[in-house]
Amino acid sequence: MKPDKISVIIPFYQAENFLERSLKSVVKQTLKPYEVILINDGSTDSSVEIAQKWVENFYNFKLIHQKNSGPGKARNTGLKLAQGDFVVFLDADDRLYPEFLQKALEGIKHHQTDLHVVMHRMIKPDGKVIKNQLWDGKNLVSSEEAMEYFFYNKLIPTVWGKIFKTTVARKCAFPQLKYKEDDVFIMQYLKNIKKVSISNEILMDIIGSADSLTRTKINPEMIESIFKSYELQYNLLPKRLQKKISEMEIFYLSSLLLVLHQDRKYLLPSEKKELKNAFITAFYQIKKHKQFSRPGLKKQILFFLMKLHKYISWEKIAGILSFIKYDEYKKIKMIKDI
Repeated sequence: MKPDKISVIIPFYQAENFLERSLKSVVKQTLKPYEVILINDGSTDSSVEIAQKWVENFYNFKLIHQKNSGPGKARNTGLKLAQGDFVVFLDADDRLYPEFLQKALEGIKHHQTDLHVVMHRMIKPDGKVIKNQLWDGKNLVSSEEAMEYFFYNKLIPTVWGKIFKTTVARKCAFPQLKYKEDDVFIMQYLKNIKKVSISNEILMDIIGSADSLTRTKINPEMIESIFKSYELQYNLLPKRLQKKISEMEIFYLSSLLLVLHQDRKYLLPSEKKELKNAFITAFYQIKKHKQFSRPGLKKQILFFLMKLHKYISWEKIAGILSFIKYDEYKKIKMIKDI
């Protein structure tokens, strides 16, 4: 019987400060990967030289170059080239624990599932622990149950921290979005499978990044990308979750407004105008989805507040929200100040 092959796909862009650490975690695996596919997404720093050095030293490392197009397209490229039976995605600033591949493979085979999920620890670049992501639910769930967990962020809807079957993953594709492209891929994948297994064991470190939603200065692309992701997810969800999508959109738009309130001093008039148009587009998408559902009272209040954009500016709405959701705003302010 032939041993199972695992392909590890690592897209990278301007990753000179942490790529080496990530690659070291891959070669230290107790179960060696069949191949490691590095996708250079148009880097101009020394990360390309770092990647090339590893390719020269390890026979199973491959380096592919593409114009800067984002991690989604890079992962799509890696999927097309993958020759393993299973695929693991790793971000260039994260690292696997030595038994990640072995235990992930054991999990998916033992439970005879098509997707296996493990837990992670989020840390700062200096190694200080931010939080441990743990799971206290069932170890074996249907794909529709898993959709609900990912939809409500009870499980993190990212492609890292998981092992996929290559044959199924190739039926899916990452959209060209800057934010929440993983969510769409995960929902596509779940549409094509029956069962998901979940382990409560922490098997990787996720490094807190300046590219996260709250650390990045708010911009129209951020808003457009998040709401395009939800629009794409809508048709993939079962009807009972389709009815709930406006609640998640209201939640995200209110969070984006809190980011706007924090960033307001740094925005140019032209940027404010572009943001206004992006917020209006997002609002009308929520309104379209809301007609098929009735969000809870808190979300109804938030939506009513957003309707006031016809009479007051989005900046003023953001200011009101910063009082209503003060605890969340305080967390955003703290992250921005790091």
